[in-house]
Amino acid sequence: MRGGITSSAVALVAAAAASTVLFSSSSSAVPLTSDGASKNALKHSFTSRVSTSSTSPSSSSPAPASQAAISAVGFDYVSAVQQGVSLAKNSWEYGALAQALLEVYDPSLSVFGTSSTAFPSGKIPKESVSSVKSLSYAKPHISTNTANYALVAGQGATGDPASLGVAAIMIGQTDSSYLTAAGKQSNHLNQVPKYANGAISQRENIAELWADWMYLAPPFLAYYAAQTSDTDLMKEVVTQCTLQRQVLQLTTAAVNATSSNSSSDTFNGQGLWQHIVGPQSQTLGLWSTGNAWAALGMVRVLATILHWPRTSTWASSPTTLKQYIYEIFDGVISASSLSSGATGTTAIDPTNGLLRNYIVGGADGWNDVSFQWFGEAAGTAGLAAAMYRMAVLDPSLASTYVPWADNARKAIAATVEPSGIVSPTVNPYDWFSQQPYTAGSPEGQAFVAMLGAAYIDCLNAKICN
Repeated sequence: MRGGITSSAVALVAAAAASTVLFSSSSSAVPLTSDGASKNALKHSFTSRVSTSSTSPSSSSPAPASQAAISAVGFDYVSAVQQGVSLAKNSWEYGALAQALLEVYDPSLSVFGTSSTAFPSGKIPKESVSSVKSLSYAKPHISTNTANYALVAGQGATGDPASLGVAAIMIGQTDSSYLTAAGKQSNHLNQVPKYANGAISQRENIAELWADWMYLAPPFLAYYAAQTSDTDLMKEVVTQCTLQRQVLQLTTAAVNATSSNSSSDTFNGQGLWQHIVGPQSQTLGLWSTGNAWAALGMVRVLATILHWPRTSTWASSPTTLKQYIYEIFDGVISASSLSSGATGTTAIDPTNGLLRNYIVGGADGWNDVSFQWFGEAAGTAGLAAAMYRMAVLDPSLASTYVPWADNARKAIAATVEPSGIVSPTVNPYDWFSQQPYTAGSPEGQAFVAMLGAAYIDCLNAKICN
């Protein structure tokens, strides 16, 4: 989970650099809320990848991370990921950037590659660490200390350390101590608190579900299932997606229960997920970045299932995951085109074309009209990246979602500075801050890099133009 919420965030709720983190007592404490609960404990991480493609339908496919690829995307997504690396300082950020690096520089090795490159002979790719930027970046951040149960200190979060799991497994192909560490991380996720329905908690000390967790843990567990040839574990990963959705997705019944039933209190965002449900840090807002975490996480699980030979013929699990992913997409598109709530606004900020920090409403829920939120790049880029990925994984519905992703990508282009810094984003350490963040969000940088990589793959597949 993220770093502690700042005092401004706590006040809002009441009213309405990159050094390796290891297991030591010197880790900074997470700020507490007024009731003494960790309000925002350290967040999470990312993962996704990229491919090659053409600058136009008639041109040849540019090499990954090449100038031709940058030109095709419309912004410098390579500098974006490099800036993210320089800014990252927390476990989930290390994981997100490791995945982004894999997608940008070595797309064929990621789960979005072909079956023959993502899982050669049905196995995890075996590459030297020094030859893969993602792995050489991630390795110093991963602990192989046999006394540790997690890959890196998560400061109270269960999913954050797991975000480095894919990198650990890949490094483990040439250094078995990293496979051992990945195994301990997998086992630990089965020992942490669970919600009443069995969903794994994002918090070590209490049962609490976060949309963010979907990107941090399930893709790692799915990849570990491939490493250990454990189809039962793969099925359990899909079950966890179902259990998390049962709690986090905003249901029609919940909307009706909180609606004034007036014509000005209409909700257009069915399918979206709430950010956090639980007794410690609950915030029922339809956070754009949270929905990006959830969608991208399930897309990665889906890609793993489709490309690992032992599960590539499965029918039920991919159908289930596609349903959950498209529910989020449909909610985003509906909210983007139709106004919701008493404010009568859509989810797109007309000043910059970006998705608002809270897609509908605010931090307290879909009908929270205490503040009209600004459009920001992190959630927008993450959701657009997920749509491009699904266009390749499930081309039959590409025409439904690629237009939204294209518009988002063009809006993102205006947010990427010549240095590669992406601005504005939500404050990655204070989601409730009403001030756009301009210093560079590590996770936002990763999402933008993933967007560029996903678009190149979509071009290469001759699905995007």
